Amino acid sequence: MASDFLEMAGFEVRFLGANVPTAHLVHMVREQTPDLLALSVTMTYHLPALRAAVDQVRSAFPQLRIAVGGLAFNWVPGLENDLNVSFHGRDARELVASACRLLGV
Repeated sequence: MASDFLEMAGFEVRFLGANVPTAHLVHMVREQTPDLLALSVTMTYHLPALRAAVDQVRSAFPQLRIAVGGLAFNWVPGLENDLNVSFHGRDARELVASACRLLGV
């Protein structure tokens, strides 16, 4: 849903789908470096994979802006601060508004 909202707001979006292996994500970012990488997690048991993805992407691309969101963040308050990401979208609308502010769109 977040990718749909970003696309409707005029962003060029590449939706990779759920359960993308982190190595593939890093490869995709290397091939087509985006202005923003948005990652979403619904279930809390996927949070270790999110943390690994953020760490590996940040290691390879330290300047890349990363946004996170999804239902799992409701159950783990402050996680976005622990991940040290550019911003956290509580819902798709907030994600779009924050992306617009961050990227000057």
